[in-house]
Amino acid sequence: MPTSLRKPETEARYEEHKRNKKPGDCYLCRAVALKEFQFWRLLPNEYPYNRITKTHHLISLRRHADENGLTVPEYNELYSIKHNLRNDYDMLFENTLKRKSIREHFHIHAIEIADVLP
Repeated sequence: MPTSLRKPETEARYEEHKRNKKPGDCYLCRAVALKEFQFWRLLPNEYPYNRITKTHHLISLRRHADENGLTVPEYNELYSIKHNLRNDYDMLFENTLKRKSIREHFHIHAIEIADVLP
């Protein structure tokens, strides 16, 4: 049973990225958005869970802050975004601390499940 939701080549690229990541480098801060909102951005995922998805985007806070730093307006807009995207994706989910790789910049995953799973 695979231990990663990424295909082996994507997982290898991800592990290489983690080994070479410079302090202060945050993909969620530098990525080019697919769509911009007042407090949030819809981003492509550079290292998608492509073993199980055909589309894997990220809904990321525009500013660099963890979940505990969310303001009421940011939280309210996230709720609205989730509501508006509910027909565009199969799942919107958040990793727990056990699996969260970018703990310092809050984001959730927006995915469409692959038509054929491994």
